[in-house]
Amino acid sequence: MNSLAFGSYYSTGTYLGPVASVPQLSLAPLATSQVNFAGRLVPQTTDAGLADLSKIFTDFIHNIPSNVEVQGVAADPDVSWLSAGVQTLRVASVLPSRGVLDIIKSININEMKMDFPAGSAYAPVSSSSNTAAEFTLPFGFALDITSLEQTIMVSYQNTQFAQLALGTVPATTDVANRIIHLAFQNVPFAVVSGQEGLFQQFLAQTTTADTVTFGLSGTASSKANTSIGPLSISDIAFSVQSNMQGL
Repeated sequence: MNSLAFGSYYSTGTYLGPVASVPQLSLAPLATSQVNFAGRLVPQTTDAGLADLSKIFTDFIHNIPSNVEVQGVAADPDVSWLSAGVQTLRVASVLPSRGVLDIIKSININEMKMDFPAGSAYAPVSSSSNTAAEFTLPFGFALDITSLEQTIMVSYQNTQFAQLALGTVPATTDVANRIIHLAFQNVPFAVVSGQEGLFQQFLAQTTTADTVTFGLSGTASSKANTSIGPLSISDIAFSVQSNMQGL
C-alpha cells in the first residue's frame, strides 16, 4: 500500500490533526506490522480546544501520557472495500510521555535592586529590570512565551532562606535561542523565619565580593503563542544555580 491515513482525537473529542503512514507499507494477515507515521497538529480556535492542547502539553512535560483515539480516513490505493474498512476503524491509543523533563536550564538575575523601608529589614522590596531564563522544550515548533507566573525560593549555602513571589509578569522571548527576558517590580524579598543570619551573610557577600552564587527553585506557569494557538503550560518545576555580580 502507498499509505494509510487517520485522524487523531483527544479523549474529549477535540480533533488534534491528521497522521499518515510513511513510506509505503505492507500489512500481513494475522500478524503485527511495524508502521511509521507522521502528522501534524492543527490550530485550535475554540477555548475548549486550546484548553485540551494546553493540558496535553502540560501532562507531557510532567511525564503523564495522554489518551487519544485514531480514526480511519482513507487508504491508498483507494480500493472500495479496503477504504470502507479503514474508515470504520476506531483505535484507542496513547500519546506517550518522555519522562520528567528538565525545562528551565538557567535563571540569571543580571540586575537587582533592594530597598529597605523602615521596618523591612527582612522583607526588603526588590526589583529587577534584567532577568533571563534559558529553557528547552522537545516540540518541533517555536514558542513565544508572553508571560510567566512563578514563585521562586532562594537558597544560599545549600539552605533556602527567602522567597520571591513574582506573580504573573510579562515576558519577551528570544524564540531562536529560547531565552525568556522578564522584569519585576516591588516584590518582597521575604526572608524565611529563622534564616535572618543567613540573609545577613548573603547581603555581606553581595556587598564585598565580585560575585555571589545562589540557588533558585520553585515552579513556573507560562502563556505562549504558538503556530497552533495560544497555550498555557503549568507547574514547570525548576532548580538551578545562578550567579549575580556583587557590588
